Amino acid sequence: MAWRAVKLMVLGAAVFWMPDLLWHVVTGRDFGDHGGVLWLALIMPAGLLGAYVYLKNGEPEEKPKIVGWALMAGVYLLGGPFMFLAATFSGMGLLTPGEMLLLPVSPPLLFETTMYDGSLAALLIVFASSPFILAGQYALKRWRLGRQERAD
Repeated sequence: MAWRAVKLMVLGAAVFWMPDLLWHVVTGRDFGDHGGVLWLALIMPAGLLGAYVYLKNGEPEEKPKIVGWALMAGVYLLGGPFMFLAATFSGMGLLTPGEMLLLPVSPPLLFETTMYDGSLAALLIVFASSPFILAGQYALKRWRLGRQERAD
């Protein structure tokens, strides 16, 4: 089970941060001239939500119960290397190795680098919407159980 959680964390990080990294590779220093912040605010959370829905609607024996938590942990804990690479391609300079290692354990540093990177809106959307997605999932589960009990 632990290995599956690690794979889901890597998937969550890749799905969420890859559009940001690719945008910086393509646009370089002209990042703000192309509406990048708006596009990233839409694409990054949509990709993560798509991965979540895809994994939750898989085969019953393949559906891990920790999908949401593992994807979110991946976004948070593995964002450092993606921020490092995006900063390199956009000409913002390299993060120091200490900063890169502190990103996963220092929320202010992660949020600070996303402000410069342009992906802060996407990160805030994902973190703000997570409780609502989990609450909706819980409500749907309770509704299905109630409907099943009435059918019996």
